[in-house]
Amino acid sequence: MRTVPVLILFAVLQSACSSGGALSPKATSTDSGTPPKPFVDHVESQWKGASLAARSTTSCSPSATASAAVTSTTTDAQAALVAGDFDGDGAKDVAAAVKRDDGLHVVAGLQHTYDYEVVDVTDKADPSADRVTVRARGTRYTLPDSDVDYYFGADTIVLTPCGAKPTAYLWNGEGFEAQPLAQ
Repeated sequence: MRTVPVLILFAVLQSACSSGGALSPKATSTDSGTPPKPFVDHVESQWKGASLAARSTTSCSPSATASAAVTSTTTDAQAALVAGDFDGDGAKDVAAAVKRDDGLHVVAGLQHTYDYEVVDVTDKADPSADRVTVRARGTRYTLPDSDVDYYFGADTIVLTPCGAKPTAYLWNGEGFEAQPLAQ
């Protein structure tokens, strides 16, 4: 009977859709902080000589800066990598600081079924100050000079310079748009 394979396929699709996960035969994990190899390969092929940039693990508060001067500042490649579903398709995407010939950029790897699409998040980031974080879908935020509450529709990449207000980078279907945040 031919209905059995169709029913099995339907059950697999229903299971994947109801769990919120994407069907991804080549799923990669970023839980260990290790960048997925396909993402690294795309970065290296798109920008010759590019490499993931380690980020300082110390905070940018004055007390942390003072204590960092006494002890060595640690850097960690894991601190450069963040993960979330930036485009809202249910697949786990990654973003990292990438050092290229023209400076430091934040680059996202949007995971599709079998591969990553590599997209610039920012034109150029300040390599010394910005912290790259992710705010979860549904997190409340406000805009400067506004008292209206907004909520992120997808996991969102946020850059926070030391002593300055954060900027969210929202996926619009074609690229990332900068949105200054009040908090």
